[in-house]
Amino acid sequence: MSGKKQYAIISDAASSGISLHCDRRCANQNRRVHLTLELPWSADKAVQQFGRTHRSNQVCPPKYCFLISELAGEQRFASIVARRLESMGALTHGDRRTAQKHGDLSRFNFDTNYGKKSLDLVLKSILGEERNPVNFPEFYHGNFVEDMKRALYEIGIFVWKDENKSRMRTDGDITVSKFLNRLLGISIACQQGLFHYFSETLDDIMTEARANGTLEEGVMDVGNANDKLEIAGQNTFTTSDDCTLKLVKINHYKGVEWVDALNQSRRLAGKFYVDETGKLPVMLYPKGDKFVCIRPNHSVVDVSFEMSHWQTQFKLKEEPVDPSSMAQIWRECYQETANKCIHEYTNVRIFLIFPPPGLTYYFIIISLTLAGKVTN
Repeated sequence: MSGKKQYAIISDAASSGISLHCDRRCANQNRRVHLTLELPWSADKAVQQFGRTHRSNQVCPPKYCFLISELAGEQRFASIVARRLESMGALTHGDRRTAQKHGDLSRFNFDTNYGKKSLDLVLKSILGEERNPVNFPEFYHGNFVEDMKRALYEIGIFVWKDENKSRMRTDGDITVSKFLNRLLGISIACQQGLFHYFSETLDDIMTEARANGTLEEGVMDVGNANDKLEIAGQNTFTTSDDCTLKLVKINHYKGVEWVDALNQSRRLAGKFYVDETGKLPVMLYPKGDKFVCIRPNHSVVDVSFEMSHWQTQFKLKEEPVDPSSMAQIWRECYQETANKCIHEYTNVRIFLIFPPPGLTYYFIIISLTLAGKVTN
């Protein structure tokens, strides 16, 4: 904790009783990176281990990296751990500050309503009762449908529908946990193929739900510590059980004001850039051999990329802009994007072109300066 040691290798013996987080009272307040080479065979122990680096009074939450193979058996246990952590409201998507997507255990939580819906579709598609828009895995060698029928029959998920053994059905209501447990009883090839088919189906269903605006993601943080929240109104309701419910409506203001951006640029040796339109300013500061981007219209996110990535994404001019010239551009962008989309501010519109039936829909993004040239 004093900063003399930069690395700590801990075993199961250190899963409780020690604190390794970046405590505000300690000299070493660098962000912790917690590498888990093998998840413990107990969700409660996993909670204890993660708690070594994620505790109260910390300067910032840790970054978690989990080494989990694609083998269905290991994914199965990761699902149990994720389910346990989510029930506690910890370390999954409930805390977006804790981990980025690649280290987010919530993506291993298959035991959800979407997981059950995906499993039902997978089993019915194998039985030929329903069509699944997701294709069978290309890497699987053999007759996928027949092999999966045989494997699922051997582990008791499928049973014969009649005495003639001509048709199969599922043996009652198959839960996700039961499915993942039974997967361990089939060959590795079938295990990998079936699990891949299940996970791809789950991704497809969740993508559709997200596009429709119906995706339920549980408890989530609103913005981050740099955003501003304002209570817009409150309503109190009393239920028949004498319980009181309070609905709080808030205004969520994202973005970074000019004074904060200037102070951070001086503290972090950052430089200001502007896009080709001269309307979208950014501040890039170095982090190792990469750069973190701060914008007036967006929450601060500690994600770093190469300079070329930011230049391509925002079409930035190559030369940095002097802070004295940037002040007005930054303030104007911050004020204008408080109540409107950044694309509207930068004079960009999205047009949906309706093609003849059977063809693909295309989104075309053009500048408003070209809009007058677009004919009916």
